[in-house]
Amino acid sequence: MKPPNLPHPRNIGISISESPDMRYFGFTEGHMAGFAIHLLASGANLAYGGDLRDRGFTRLIFELVLRYRPHREKVPPVANYLAWPVHATMTTMDIRALDEELQGFARLVLVGLDGSTISCEGHRAAPPDTMDQDKWCVGLTAM
Repeated sequence: MKPPNLPHPRNIGISISESPDMRYFGFTEGHMAGFAIHLLASGANLAYGGDLRDRGFTRLIFELVLRYRPHREKVPPVANYLAWPVHATMTTMDIRALDEELQGFARLVLVGLDGSTISCEGHRAAPPDTMDQDKWCVGLTAM
């Protein structure tokens, strides 16, 4: 099923984090996935700041795009924002391979410590000894 042609694509920012309180408030990851499915199927574009861990929500969003928006699009339906500490722990080769794999489905937006965006070509991995808690806080806040 092809999504409807909207006069102006809707860009929806979503924020999801694992929380011990989710079930208390009646939510599960299934609810969040269902919400993303409805948005993608209706033609919306998603902006999400995920971390790419295996079996995490970011990977699930990529799978949902392939299922509900299976045609490569000029403007990919998902913008995945990666905070500095997240992308800085990845090799440049891994970033480029992921960027290529996602072409037409999602785009990676690498965010620097100062909030600026970094192109996949301009990505540089950081030495592990530079990954202290302060930089994680600054990087996540900047994203």
